[in-house]
Amino acid sequence: TALDAARVDWSNDQVGVTGIVGKITGSALGVQAGAASATNVDIHGIAATLKGNEMWNGGAYVWRQVTHNQGAVGNTDIGVLGKNDFLYVLGVKGKVMAGPAWVALEVAKNFGENRARQADGGPSGRSYTGYAAKLDLGAKLEMGVAAVTPWAHAGIGSGGGSAHDGKNRAFTAISPDYRPGAIYGRFAVATAGANTASLGARAGGTFASTSLSNRTVYGFGVKANPAAVNKLTTGLAFWHLNFTTETAPNIEGKKHIGSEIDWETTWAHSENVSMTVTLGQFLPGGAINANVQSNTAAAGPGINGASQRGSNPAKMAAFDLRVKF
Repeated sequence: TALDAARVDWSNDQVGVTGIVGKITGSALGVQAGAASATNVDIHGIAATLKGNEMWNGGAYVWRQVTHNQGAVGNTDIGVLGKNDFLYVLGVKGKVMAGPAWVALEVAKNFGENRARQADGGPSGRSYTGYAAKLDLGAKLEMGVAAVTPWAHAGIGSGGGSAHDGKNRAFTAISPDYRPGAIYGRFAVATAGANTASLGARAGGTFASTSLSNRTVYGFGVKANPAAVNKLTTGLAFWHLNFTTETAPNIEGKKHIGSEIDWETTWAHSENVSMTVTLGQFLPGGAINANVQSNTAAAGPGINGASQRGSNPAKMAAFDLRVKF
């Protein structure tokens, strides 16, 4: 239950470097006869930042996660005591500014040996080969009565291919927190049961995720900050969410998870205190509707309020108070 880690930082006027080594989870038991796996997971990483100037900055990183002794005793395809799972995430990122406009790009790639035992019967010695990329662009335009900021975002993460070709093609992050959309992002963590608030409740949490893995996402919107009320910022956003590769059950080849439109207004009371009101609507896409129809047809009409037409839109009104200290 303790954090066992060491962090070292070094920097000068142009370069900053951070190194971390530690244990995410630990087990005093190790691998026992008949156990699925031990829970010892270690993390190592180094990140470098090029501070650049007012026109650009950039950086690179590499993270290594080691999950010890995958597999149970007697699992002969990966050894008597199992082998370690090695996941590497190598990435580069940069941002370029020109006047009021900016563009930022981040690209990440997986390497390593995925030795976890596969529930689908695939080999327990696959290679990590996934990738992901994010692109952001926008501009802050002074319009006299208000500062207007149009923006756009695009993200893609590879999805899994065949379970039997020796490769894990899905992008695998170590500690993801990718949350596009006020509703999709807020309720992204999957929870068990058919009648939960999570968008990930259906199909074992397939439809929502805090990772870009097997996702193709784009969004655009605009924010406005009135000159007469400079503590107020309001804006509209639209998001379109898809699977990169079809993997969810019972979705009939459809990849569209859903679309979302959000209106958000923030009052910055001070540097450390802000209040936000959000109104949003999530429209289920073809993948969710096909899955709901399949589940309803299998279990009988009217199960959990579903109909053969699919899912109703999800609506949300939220108030958030943020305090930094």
